[in-house]
Amino acid sequence: MKIEEIKDEKIWEEFVQKFKPNNFLTSWAWGDFNQKMGDKFFRLGIWDREDLVGVSLVIKTSAKRGNFLLCPAGPLLTKFDRKYFNLFAMKLEELAKQEEVKFIRIRPTIEAGKMEKIIEEKNFKPAPTHVHAQVSWILDITRSEEELLSSMRKSTRYLIRHSDKEGLEVKEQTDSGGVRALEALQKETVERHGFTPFSNEYLEEELEAFQNNDQVKILLVYKKEQLLAAAMIIFYGDSAFYHHGASVKTKTAATYLLQWEAIKTAKKFGKKYYNFWGIAPVNSPKHPWAGLTYFKQGFGGFRIEYTRPYDLPTSSFYPLIYWFEKFRASSRGLSI
Repeated sequence: MKIEEIKDEKIWEEFVQKFKPNNFLTSWAWGDFNQKMGDKFFRLGIWDREDLVGVSLVIKTSAKRGNFLLCPAGPLLTKFDRKYFNLFAMKLEELAKQEEVKFIRIRPTIEAGKMEKIIEEKNFKPAPTHVHAQVSWILDITRSEEELLSSMRKSTRYLIRHSDKEGLEVKEQTDSGGVRALEALQKETVERHGFTPFSNEYLEEELEAFQNNDQVKILLVYKKEQLLAAAMIIFYGDSAFYHHGASVKTKTAATYLLQWEAIKTAKKFGKKYYNFWGIAPVNSPKHPWAGLTYFKQGFGGFRIEYTRPYDLPTSSFYPLIYWFEKFRASSRGLSI
């Protein structure tokens, strides 16, 4: 067995798209995006003889609390084999020493309950915070539009159909003008709800990274000349992803229409799934995402919970980092 960096996009993409539903965090473009954001990264492949059996994007993440190696969607393994994971863990420790980081954080995009024992055997500890969308809400969109509507919550279906009477219009953009509109709405949404937003640079670089392969669109909802809602939708593999969204405070059905148009666009692109991205854990009515979760679940679909994040400390400073992250997550109501 051996681990080497993968330089061929075709080899990488053919492997990661075998894992269904697909996830853009495993995409070649996500590595390019992180490079644009100034992070060093490695695309690692695990070979067993001539067979590629696993991959992982490894990002050297710079942070005030201490630099670390992050695998946001890895490792992806063809089977949950100790020898494959152990080899991968050894390579990560080698990279951690080379890059002088404080810890290693992994979060396989594999359903919870399958890899934990193997991970913990290598002295990885449960991380104090989540990584991206640990729990996602996903809709199978292979059915007809009428079938999708009929499976929605009654109030969601009503608001979508009622939007025609409100004079709402959906426009599509793939240029900087669209992301500027999203940024403006995000600022207003942050002031209303008080969360920490992604930077404008983050949104702009993500648009550019996926724009090259026609994998991203900005959808905008207007009433006359007033912009009411916006979203960045990523199209990757068999799925479309609602990755960023913002809206004004409105009594219209703008956000419902926005999601419905995104779903219909994904169907036109031949996608099988629409991924609403993150939701709150089960039985968490006081979670900051509880309202957003209720909104997303109204469209129908199913829940996927991925393996929780795990950390491997590589510095004596790690306990301080752990308690800092745990306190910060707890203060935001995002403890895991």
